[in-house]
Amino acid sequence: MTRGGEAAAHSPQPHRPRPRARHNAHNPLPPPLPLRSDKLDDRTGRPAHLLLECATRGALLAAAYAAFPHVCAALAPLIYGDGSAAALNERVRAGLTGSFLPGISLLFGTLFSYTISLLVNRQNRIEELVNQELAAMTTLLWHLIDFFDGDPEKREQALKAVWRHTDQLIFNSRYQEILALVQGDSIEELMRMIIRVDEKDTAQNTHKPNINRELLGYLRPLGAEINRLRAMRISAEGRVLPPVHFFILGSLAMLLLFGFTLTSMQAPLVDDTAAVLQVPQESRILFALLVNAFSALLGFALDLTNPFNGRYKVRRTTATAYLIKIRNDIVQTLGVQTVTAFDAENRCAVQRELTRFREITGTHLPVDRHL
Repeated sequence: MTRGGEAAAHSPQPHRPRPRARHNAHNPLPPPLPLRSDKLDDRTGRPAHLLLECATRGALLAAAYAAFPHVCAALAPLIYGDGSAAALNERVRAGLTGSFLPGISLLFGTLFSYTISLLVNRQNRIEELVNQELAAMTTLLWHLIDFFDGDPEKREQALKAVWRHTDQLIFNSRYQEILALVQGDSIEELMRMIIRVDEKDTAQNTHKPNINRELLGYLRPLGAEINRLRAMRISAEGRVLPPVHFFILGSLAMLLLFGFTLTSMQAPLVDDTAAVLQVPQESRILFALLVNAFSALLGFALDLTNPFNGRYKVRRTTATAYLIKIRNDIVQTLGVQTVTAFDAENRCAVQRELTRFREITGTHLPVDRHL
């Protein structure tokens, strides 16, 4: 080989970036993201979604602007009469617009502010409970690794139970978590292991040196605290407002639009051939803006009803950091191969339970929450 060939053979190869790991059945570890990474932020405004939303708002604005003359034409016989029906008394019309419209506006504003306050407080409550539950779970994991240090088999069972709990938080919906709570609860399995160790040691009165009594007394109330936080979180994730609540909001918005139309209509001009209805340009623009504003407000309220999806949702930075920490600690303790095999087996078991539930009940569990 020539010297030039040797130089080419020993020359450094260009650096090729390694592909980023993905979370799947073959790789249970999530990518090692830093805590302040953009990947953990709640930035849901993608350009395509923003463009679609702007186009929808623009189409709604144009449709309301074009529909206002037709709405006025439909209401004109009721207000001004058409020969077969008497015209609406001007005093009655002034009374409707002077007393009816402000009352409806006040009622709509009060009900809408109550709705937003209730939904925002619920979302903040869910976020607080999720973070507290994961913080307690992280502390429990550290103590479990220390407590079962002398028994690798029980330590593996305990850490697998913690993994199942985090799996439910990440992938399962609220209804699926309730089903798992009834059929096979991971926290119950974990606490029964701790209780059996405590009862066995107490019954034999051996107080083995490898059993830390102080740590054992700390694990039991910590597990009870996690169970309490989970119950409060599942309860908070339930729907707080029935569909009829939003129907009432929509009806009040329609009444406000009707009142605005009633106020802005002018008497038609009558010439020799026919009556020409007057539709001011300013009224058309204001009507279109009102329709767009009411639709945006109702969309905002409906978006808040699902705290884990949409534009306004639970902030996941802290929860994601805790989940990554918990899963990294489990993988480092048990090994990648053990966790990979268990993760695939656990996913198959969950799918079998859901299939069995559908076969027995004939219904599908709705998917309304993914952390």
